[in-house]
Amino acid sequence: MHLFLTSLAILFPSVAFARCADATTPALTCQIAGKQQRVNLCLTQDSAIYSYGMADAPPELTLTAKLTDLDYRRRDGAGSTIDEVVTFRSGDHAFQIDMGFDGGDDPYLSSLAEYTRLTVTRGDTQLAALECAPPTIERAYDRIAGAMRDVGRDKDSNVQTLPEEGWQPLPPVSNIPECERVPNSNADTCWDWGSIAERHGQTADAIAFYDKACDEGFISPNCYYVGKFRLLNPQFRDYGKAADRFRLVCEDDDIGTGPYGCKYIGWMHHTGTGQMKDPQLAWYYLNRACFTHNDGQFIDAEGCHFLANMPSSHQMAQRWAIKLRNMSPLCRWRWAAPTAPKPFAAI
Repeated sequence: MHLFLTSLAILFPSVAFARCADATTPALTCQIAGKQQRVNLCLTQDSAIYSYGMADAPPELTLTAKLTDLDYRRRDGAGSTIDEVVTFRSGDHAFQIDMGFDGGDDPYLSSLAEYTRLTVTRGDTQLAALECAPPTIERAYDRIAGAMRDVGRDKDSNVQTLPEEGWQPLPPVSNIPECERVPNSNADTCWDWGSIAERHGQTADAIAFYDKACDEGFISPNCYYVGKFRLLNPQFRDYGKAADRFRLVCEDDDIGTGPYGCKYIGWMHHTGTGQMKDPQLAWYYLNRACFTHNDGQFIDAEGCHFLANMPSSHQMAQRWAIKLRNMSPLCRWRWAAPTAPKPFAAI
């Protein structure tokens, strides 16, 4: 990779150091993990500049693109998300920079981690895939989009409208009268604010926004996020709140988070973590996570694992079959229906 970029530097010489010059505005800087080289994105009034190289030496490569022509794409979303993708080209070589936040490969992490990835391709062949060390990432969110708007461009390369403004300071939760559904989306305004807070590392504010949305009936994904923070993050741990939120998630009909909420509350009862150790409740919730939450094939595989490893799982199933037969039709429906609103009201 080093020789490859060095050869490109011969074709594209530069006298500037591998950092943003005084006359430019930084949008991104980070150091490649395990290396001394840095990636920089800098802005002038009409251009974006990409550079790669050692911090205290001339860059190995510098490329410039007009903001009106820059290959810039936005991919906003919840959880694991790519916020911005910027690609610089030189001949048949492409240098793509993905910037965003990720929950990692483990879907049970309780916070997002910022990342920046550099992918170098020649035609359809990938030449290199590098990742910046997270502690070195310094990024001005939406600064590129703002610069593009300043030159009169209001669409990204996917013809999606650019945001009117960059990220604004978070308002206090108490200043927001109520959460509202975002048009043409399954998200809500409080989730939007919470997501921004989480990306800025303001976890307490994020939880407050998610909690407000959860209390107002926007169950998914808000209640699920609160549950994960309250269970998995030692700084904000509150087992009672976590259990309450996971029950709401489990009882909700959202197939994206419902089985996971069932798994968590089932695990808490299975292990006695913050809740009464209760094999029957554990079996009910884990069975719901694995089999009965919805009619589709949307399950939590780890919930199935916990269920399969419960002692006397077969006997527990027999007990529930007997219990269901002895219930009134209404109570039986409340226990067995995939979207039962209050499954424990019959106890």
